[in-house]
Amino acid sequence: MNADIISLESDSNESSHSEIDYELLNRNTELELEELSLEEKLINAEKQWQESLEQLSHAINWLLLPLLGKYMGRKFARIIWSRVAGLVW
Repeated sequence: MNADIISLESDSNESSHSEIDYELLNRNTELELEELSLEEKLINAEKQWQESLEQLSHAINWLLLPLLGKYMGRKFARIIWSRVAGLVW
């Protein structure tokens, strides 16, 4: 009978130890997931930053440079034409 009581106590101790171990494991995995999610957030933020810089580069190359070239070309043509016209007429 004493053996039965001892075995029941040891089973309950093992059960409580396994519950504590499970809780510790859960806490550790939650911390690891938080760390991973933070790292993933940083990686995603870096990717979005790079995409934004790429879009800005495309906007400059496709919109601003042609408009600037058009403006400078017309200004340069007006200066050249005024000099040529001044020499000829």
